[in-house]
Amino acid sequence: MYLLKIAIGTRIIKITTTVTEDASGQSLLVKNSSHSWRPIISGFGLSLRIALLTACSSVVLGTFAAFVLNRYQRFAGRTLFSGMVSA
Repeated sequence: MYLLKIAIGTRIIKITTTVTEDASGQSLLVKNSSHSWRPIISGFGLSLRIALLTACSSVVLGTFAAFVLNRYQRFAGRTLFSGMVSA
C-alpha cells in the first residue's frame, strides 16, 4: 500500500503546476493538489474489500455445494447442479 502511495505521490510531485486560461483569456496558475491520489487509494481499498468478500462467500457456497453433492447421491437436477458448480 505504501509503495503505491509513493509511486503515485512522486508522479504528482513532478507535475506541480499547470497554466490554464479562464473565460476572459487571462492565464491562471493552477497548482495540482498533492492529495489527488486519495480517491485512487480509497478506490483500490474498496476493490480489495469487495474481492475479499467475494472470495469468502465463494468458499462458503462451494463448501455447501460440495456437501450436497457428496451427501445426497440422487436428486432431481443433480447433473445440472453439478455442472453449475463446476463452471
